[in-house]
Amino acid sequence: MVDTKPLAHELICEIPGVRIYADGSVDRSAHDQVFPTASADPDWAVHGAVSKDVMIDSITGIWVRIYLPQSAKCSSQICGESNEDGCLPIVVYFHGGGFIVASAASSFAHDICCKMSAKLNVIVVSVDYRLAPEHRLPAAFDDAFSALKWLQLQAAKGKAASEKEPWLAAYGDYQQCFLMGQSSGATMVHHIALRCSTEDMFPLQIRGLILEVPFFGGLERTYSELKFGNTYVDGVLQMKLSDDFWAFSLPVGADRSHRYADFSSSDAPDLALFQLPPSLLILGGRDPYYDRAIQYVEALKRGGHGVTVLEYPEKDHAINFPEVEGDMENAYTKLKIFLSLA
Repeated sequence: MVDTKPLAHELICEIPGVRIYADGSVDRSAHDQVFPTASADPDWAVHGAVSKDVMIDSITGIWVRIYLPQSAKCSSQICGESNEDGCLPIVVYFHGGGFIVASAASSFAHDICCKMSAKLNVIVVSVDYRLAPEHRLPAAFDDAFSALKWLQLQAAKGKAASEKEPWLAAYGDYQQCFLMGQSSGATMVHHIALRCSTEDMFPLQIRGLILEVPFFGGLERTYSELKFGNTYVDGVLQMKLSDDFWAFSLPVGADRSHRYADFSSSDAPDLALFQLPPSLLILGGRDPYYDRAIQYVEALKRGGHGVTVLEYPEKDHAINFPEVEGDMENAYTKLKIFLSLA
């Protein structure tokens, strides 16, 4: 009998920017070439917002990139003056990347967050969480929740001013907090919202959830996966890439029926048992995961939760909302409406 077990040094999976070997080792040497990074920007001039990086957990290495809009009416050396227009809502953002690639410093995430901060007049807190397969789920979920608990501590009235993050202390409205994510980041919004609903988050109040092309999975292929999944992303068949993302981000031994991937699985919680804020889902009609997103919308409705769907029929999984080509101003307007009504 021929032994088909891979050798320890054998490459068993290659995801754009990441090579995974049979012994569990991971090579990320090409990651930043595939996903270029951008530094935090202290200058208003580029997008009308400034940004900076703040370490929130030195043990896990979790940090956030905070964006402050020019409407805060202060210099790049933030002076701590009160904002004449009142406190700014806080959008907590989770980047996409199948739980395996990209970061809060990736250029695509940085540009979106910077522009959102400026155009929506909000503070954006973009979370850099640990990635699989070095840190499999629920590590990313735990890191996202830790970031929200850090925000909760920032909001505590008894916290000394010297211990508070100055931009948030001067301008942030902790009672107007929104969770937003793209692709796997949207999946994180779902899981973190459930967790927050069972925890005491006071005085932090999460008013709304924004899920852009959420990345859910399951064992059986859906119609949209079969119809639109035979396209290529960076040279990799999309459904093959999707399967690899789940295979190396889920807990060892789990498959796509796991509740982290499939919100409707037998071990997934019943959404009707949770108190959730209103949700806005941004969907592409040609996204392979469209059917799963619609199933999620129906599950939210059955659970008694408010949900709004913004659909782009000709778009696929790469929308990068609200920077939608040909619809950018309208997209920002709709997002402003959701932020004001949620």
